[in-house]
Amino acid sequence: MQEDLKILTQSTRMWALGLCQSEALNAMGRRFHGPNAPVALKGASLLGRIYHSPLERPMTDIDLWAPSGTIWEETRAGLFDLGYRPLNPGAESAGREHWGFNTYGPEIVVELHAHIGPGGIIGEDIFKTCLPHPKFEGLRHLPVEEEFVYLCWHYAGQHTFLERKWGEDLARFLGLYKHINGKKVAALASEWQMQKSVEGACVCLEQIFKIKLPQELRPALFLPLDENFIDNPKSDMVRYLAIKWLMRENLRQSVSEGARAIRTALTFP
Repeated sequence: MQEDLKILTQSTRMWALGLCQSEALNAMGRRFHGPNAPVALKGASLLGRIYHSPLERPMTDIDLWAPSGTIWEETRAGLFDLGYRPLNPGAESAGREHWGFNTYGPEIVVELHAHIGPGGIIGEDIFKTCLPHPKFEGLRHLPVEEEFVYLCWHYAGQHTFLERKWGEDLARFLGLYKHINGKKVAALASEWQMQKSVEGACVCLEQIFKIKLPQELRPALFLPLDENFIDNPKSDMVRYLAIKWLMRENLRQSVSEGARAIRTALTFP
């Protein structure tokens, strides 16, 4: 009984948070507009496109992209107008800043990104091509192929398959965009140094989510993935660290990641 109540309480909190986040995104859409409007990322971008309800895709925070400089400052001013206050002010140099808003419900946290992709490689040229969000009018989202590459990197490259929901995002994404341009995806992955990330994510999509991929995205890479790993990657730290190392894009990244993995393995209980 006590466990059931705990689960019910957690579900109620997630339900309330999701509804508040959705309303927060609506408010941001009314506040921002034009070519300098911030770009919604990850769950915030997919809500209203792939997921019809915020309850289908829980989010811990709302991710927005506003490149450094004028656009960053305009977005910060807009968030301030909406009642948000910085939780870690002055963090633009680190590439991201957290803003919080709390009224009579759950606290809404916005993670504002000045840079996205490894080394901030996704630049203002892409920002200018972003598309209007169909649900949160005023906000925008990445173009289809660019968004797919970014989501692959976030899931497989940056976080090494850490949360299953990010794999489900990609599976649903391809379900919606069945005619995604595989050649463009491959070219972007090469240009942005995200080839391993895209290939690793595609291995997961084929093996775990049973997605039929365009010919250009069929992976040649082998990764020891299974349902247990995707549900809880860090339950097998040796495999997790090995896959993390395999996801590095070049020798420099691999050596750096390998040294870090060895240090972790030697101190892991």
